[in-house]
Amino acid sequence: MKYLSANVSVIFIMLGDNCNLQCKYCMQHDIRNEDKVKEINKDIYLFIKEKVDAQDGIIDIRFYGGEPLLYYDKIVEIVNNLKGTNCTYSIITNGKLLTEEKINWLNENDIRVAISWDGNSSIKTRGYDVVINKGDLLYKIKNLGFNSVISALNYPLDFITSAREFSKKYMEINHIPIFPNIDSLLDFGEINESLLNIDFDRVSNDMEILCKEFEEDYLLGDTEYKRRDAAFQLIYYIMSNMFPNDNNHRMKCRNGSEVLNLDLTGNLYLCHNTREKLGTIYDEYYDYIKNVIELDKTNLYNCKYCEIVDMCGGGCPLVPNKDKYYCDLKRAIYYPVVKMTDRLLKANEAR
Repeated sequence: MKYLSANVSVIFIMLGDNCNLQCKYCMQHDIRNEDKVKEINKDIYLFIKEKVDAQDGIIDIRFYGGEPLLYYDKIVEIVNNLKGTNCTYSIITNGKLLTEEKINWLNENDIRVAISWDGNSSIKTRGYDVVINKGDLLYKIKNLGFNSVISALNYPLDFITSAREFSKKYMEINHIPIFPNIDSLLDFGEINESLLNIDFDRVSNDMEILCKEFEEDYLLGDTEYKRRDAAFQLIYYIMSNMFPNDNNHRMKCRNGSEVLNLDLTGNLYLCHNTREKLGTIYDEYYDYIKNVIELDKTNLYNCKYCEIVDMCGGGCPLVPNKDKYYCDLKRAIYYPVVKMTDRLLKANEAR
């Protein structure tokens, strides 16, 4: 793609749609199909290298499925073909196919591993608990995080309590903390209804408890130990995303522009969770970006005076009915962090 904007920060490599789990909140139930791609289009390596050369910074390559480890041979091939390129790598996986051999390879290639896990709720939400089944292997991953989806079956404090139990031993072995993250439930129209009956007050109260812990330690200046704690890492990560969307006609996730979503044949998509095609690696940039802007409807949402708009950026444009649950859940998660941050800023000013 000629003249592509130089500020690409992330490229999701969409390996394929197949998965070995049936998570209740999966956004891809309606797009699973038999994989037809047998060989990688070698032009995608030239495309990625062109993007890296066009800028001073690093591009983060994120391997995405379906379940990425079903495509482990493709991941190895891509990393080998991009050796010497200014890229970092990460993978988002349910972890069921992890083996010691795969973990050794991931560690050797400095690949960050984000495990999809909902703590003690994992059996209810995913039908599989990777920590119970693969815990001994997970401790061997050198750069580990957990991604959890908040829903009626999984609340923030329950997840963090579960993560703390794992994190203590992980810290003893690896001397670095795990990096937890919570995502909001995304309903593209196919979601399991059992997930939507969310107690928003409970979500908000959970977040306020976690924020209170963070705030007390921060004000005391006693953060060195807490930086190793899962709750501290979660709140710190959320705070780091509290900045205005400096391009407010674009969705904050930057999908389609700064974040590219690329399949193995060279197609480019609006998001890695859909098959809304925007173009290919062979298109002229201005033809491609026109499609990105036309499909972005976040500027139509009535978000101007929302307390969390700087964090949410108008939300996901692929969720068709935000009044159903979406905005209430986002506020319940983020507004306690906004209030806490305001208190910390005022405390600093008073010093």
